[in-house]
Amino acid sequence: MGYRKWLPLLLLLLPGLSLAGTGLFDARMEVDSESSAERDEATRDGLETILTRLTGRENPGDDEALAEVLDQANRYVQQYGYDAGDDDGLLLRVRYDGRALQRELVEQEIPLWPREQRPRTLAWVVVDQGGSRRILGGDESPDLQDALRDAGARTGLPLLFPLMDLEDQQAIRASEIWGGFREPVESASERYDADAVLVGRVSQRGQGWRGRWVLYWEGESHSWTMDDDSAPGVLDVGLEIGMTRLAEYYAVIPEDGEVGRLTVRVRDIGGLDSYGRVERYLRDLSGVEAVDAVRMGGGAVDFRLTFQGLPERALQRMRSGSLLAEQELDEGDGPDADEDGSRPDYIFRLNGS
Repeated sequence: MGYRKWLPLLLLLLPGLSLAGTGLFDARMEVDSESSAERDEATRDGLETILTRLTGRENPGDDEALAEVLDQANRYVQQYGYDAGDDDGLLLRVRYDGRALQRELVEQEIPLWPREQRPRTLAWVVVDQGGSRRILGGDESPDLQDALRDAGARTGLPLLFPLMDLEDQQAIRASEIWGGFREPVESASERYDADAVLVGRVSQRGQGWRGRWVLYWEGESHSWTMDDDSAPGVLDVGLEIGMTRLAEYYAVIPEDGEVGRLTVRVRDIGGLDSYGRVERYLRDLSGVEAVDAVRMGGGAVDFRLTFQGLPERALQRMRSGSLLAEQELDEGDGPDADEDGSRPDYIFRLNGS
């Protein structure tokens, strides 16, 4: 299989992401004692959390190959220890062998969710209880913020909350979020420079709770509704569903070992600052392995992009984003594109220059 030749590259993609104080390969589980039987059970539970972070799969044990990995959980333990928990309980800390896990997943041809493709996600969540609606953020409902933050740490999703300072209060109202109006949400989100926006509307319904969710990212959107017995449960499961959708989009296995390349010309680059901004933007695009400037002149730069797999997602993001605007190729974009006389494959203009 062509996948195995890419194993060293994939093992570099997820070396040590730190989220909310928890490493990508670290897990903490509540236990009642230090018995080996209880430790074995908790170690399996912790590995299930790690596999969710790596693959984005909500229930990794449902996959036959991942279930086999879970059955050998102790094999992947690098170190463990105990801390004092709440109410005289114990917390088992386990660090798993990330490289061994990733090697196993790649050999099983299970897509991984690379570190650099985990979008910083801004959460606009309104909670309606007894007719009173409030936006989670700032000092509002810290317990519910913690529930959502814990879910983000468990799934490996970088999560942001609005500050709800004067600027936010002037930019958006709870009623606009509750009404499903996209424009004020996008406008209020600009200051946070997030890669994705998660909108949640959580309400009490009898003895239970309901969450209505919409996720916006890279020109895509996905919505879902779910119920749970508690508000923290709605937040927890709601975020897991959103994370799963993102993982389906971003998780990759190299396709047949092929590397693709294309040349993108960006016009109206006026100096080093704008050049650096464009180069960083291109390097962060989905699937891009390398960016090289192959020609400069007349306020334009030709960048050669090297891809792992196919470039469609990166091109989609370039077209839907606000930094660059696509332009048509014409005869003037011909043989002087770069040193070997080829044309650029695509042309964009830097906005706001």
